[in-house]
Amino acid sequence: MRSMRQLLALLGLAVIILAPTGSNAASPAFNWSGWYVTGSAGWGWRSKNDYPPDSYYIGLGANFSGGGYGGSSGGGTARHDGFSGAFGAGYNYQFGKTIIIGAEYEFLYADLQTNPTSASTSFTNGPGIFATGYTVSNYDTVDGDSNRWYGIARARIGVPVLDRTWVYFTGGAAYRLHYASQAPTITTYTYIPFGGTTTSTATYQGYNTSHAWGWLAGLGFEYAVMDNLFLRAEWLHMDFGTATYLDPVATALTGSVKLLPFKRTDDIVRLGVSYRFYGGASYY
Repeated sequence: MRSMRQLLALLGLAVIILAPTGSNAASPAFNWSGWYVTGSAGWGWRSKNDYPPDSYYIGLGANFSGGGYGGSSGGGTARHDGFSGAFGAGYNYQFGKTIIIGAEYEFLYADLQTNPTSASTSFTNGPGIFATGYTVSNYDTVDGDSNRWYGIARARIGVPVLDRTWVYFTGGAAYRLHYASQAPTITTYTYIPFGGTTTSTATYQGYNTSHAWGWLAGLGFEYAVMDNLFLRAEWLHMDFGTATYLDPVATALTGSVKLLPFKRTDDIVRLGVSYRFYGGASYY
């Protein structure tokens, strides 16, 4: 009996010694619920749309031996990547210890392109000395775009993977702010090398199309440096679909409007910081 009392006493002492205290108890799990503001900076790149190769225009009767280049829009260097920055606000709600959902809206600046510039391409439509020659002036609306601002409305859904970290998928809608489509102008000159010069002009404009609305998807993770200060890293993909542009060389060669498709997508990788405003319990 005495040995039993001693055993119970030892067990009780062990419980007291090993029981969690204020210094060694597990921390309460972090809760991501609440309103926040956020800002981010990073780098982005966009899809590149090339004109068709020379063989396409040669098939239409073009001869580039006298200079110029088939599908080139001429002067100016197109840019396909650049700085990206954003600011916005959102709300997260955490369901127990398993899932987190949120909604966010932001204004995004992405300097991924140059402004449309006027350029020209020279060629003839045959090998003979009386062949018709062309100089085509065009606004490069395929590889240039004056739009750099976007509005993004998206949802985030994810799970906590560590005490102060969660990973998420995101998806939603993107809108190109200050949306405008630059119409090209094509001028055709006809000349006769012997016997004088005769010039005629034909102008086509307003045929370029694009899309203001698109969809967005991505993924990222967020870490709570402090109870109300979060850091995040994420990748976003925006897709504005396939539109059309007026091909200046083919239009000049055939004398009728020739439209070709082009794709507009943007990808952005970035780091961000968020500040949360408490609206209730922060832990569970």
